[in-house]
Amino acid sequence: MGAILFLLFFLAIAPQSRAFIAGSLTATVARLHEWGAISPFLILTFASAPILSVVLMKLWPKREDPEDPMAHYRHEELHPE
Repeated sequence: MGAILFLLFFLAIAPQSRAFIAGSLTATVARLHEWGAISPFLILTFASAPILSVVLMKLWPKREDPEDPMAHYRHEELHPE
């Protein structure tokens, strides 16, 4: 994350890169205005995907490991009755 911020800082210094970044942002905003009817659905999809994945992970059944058959014998060897 720090490397990306460092790179973006130096990109923002150069005038050509500032013009490119401003042009990209302008084009993105224009595209959002053109596709205005679809953008709320996209925002809803991208916003709800992480929430739904967390809910799915919480509701997923827990895996139960099979019992080790040798654990019973090892226990008796260590603690004879």
